[in-house]
Amino acid sequence: SADPAQMWTFPMRFLAECRRSTPLLRLTSSNPEKNVLLVTRAADVLSIASDAETFSSRGHPQALRFDSDYDPRAAQVFAERGRNLKNVLVWADGATHARVRKLVQGAFTAPKVKLKEPYIRELIERLIDDFPADGSVEFMQAFAWQLPLRVITREYGLPASDRSVIQDVTNQLAAMLDP
Repeated sequence: SADPAQMWTFPMRFLAECRRSTPLLRLTSSNPEKNVLLVTRAADVLSIASDAETFSSRGHPQALRFDSDYDPRAAQVFAERGRNLKNVLVWADGATHARVRKLVQGAFTAPKVKLKEPYIRELIERLIDDFPADGSVEFMQAFAWQLPLRVITREYGLPASDRSVIQDVTNQLAAMLDP
């Protein structure tokens, strides 16, 4: 069976071995709230994704953490818009999950992404043109975070002035999702 210690050294090799020998692998830590199930086969992922009763987000430690750890500024933004923080796609179940997923999914179908390609290419070129002339760049900050942030804010008609708040909220969500 796959050795989880290899996961960080050889991730692709490790995942290939998991798909072959251990398609469902429980990764545990000394903190039981951080235990996760690694699912490596597409059929298993689809089966789990369609079984909200067994694999519900309700009561999950990370979803519970969401209430207490979320930055008050971000919570205020949601509250001002009459939104429930629990309606974030990864923690929603049932009809709420389906409604939110449909909103997001529709914007990123292959044909719609293809139509966006010219402005995304232009955006990529602008981001690269803004790299420092000395050739050194903090790639995650200057490009990897900026590209999706700018595409998403444009797609949802959000002003560029809101990017820093959106990035802060996104960073907080990512930190809370980290097992």
